Amino acid sequence: MNHSEQATIDLGYQLATRDCMKKDGFDYQVVDARADPTPVDRRYGVWVENEAAQNGYETPADTPSQVKLQQLNSAANPEGWDASHLRCGQEAAKTYIANSLPSDLSAFQGYEDFMTLPQTKKVLDDWRQCLSSQNVNPPRDGWVPSSAMSGGKENEIKIALIDVKCKEENGTVQKLADIEASLQMPKVRADEPQLVDQRKAVDDALKAANKIIAANGL
Repeated sequence: MNHSEQATIDLGYQLATRDCMKKDGFDYQVVDARADPTPVDRRYGVWVENEAAQNGYETPADTPSQVKLQQLNSAANPEGWDASHLRCGQEAAKTYIANSLPSDLSAFQGYEDFMTLPQTKKVLDDWRQCLSSQNVNPPRDGWVPSSAMSGGKENEIKIALIDVKCKEENGTVQKLADIEASLQMPKVRADEPQLVDQRKAVDDALKAANKIIAANGL
């Protein structure tokens, strides 16, 4: 499920919860995250130039919907609101929440094995050598050079941009993604029945969400 699908299903869930709580005499504020930027995957460290230039190695700033949600959560709720929210949320979840796949599916396993493969180590060594050539001490483990965490934000951003450039020059992210995909493919085939069922559940939740969103003129 991608970011757009998740945001749509979440909105449908919130609208259904709001309609239910309204019958109980309570207000429920909806937070629409569909316009939020798509989160950048950092599975292989920082690799997007404009994100590195803005945030360095730090997690990007909260999106508008996250800020609004924090503000709403800080407000005190009237008596009975929490019970209504729990009941209505559970009811809405039956239609608008596609249950997550089990975390122990083989398709989700193997990252540690992938990181120890000879071909993975070769790609990482090329990336580290590039960092060294730019006077950046590469990390032995993980994705963040230790020198990026000292010397202030300007230094952190400078090193992050060097990191991105090295990954671009060596095709690091694409090579790692290709290696990991080849490792995962047999695992995905083994889990195909569960993955197909999950896709149907997501599609059903999306259909219901789009219907209630349209009914609310959003």
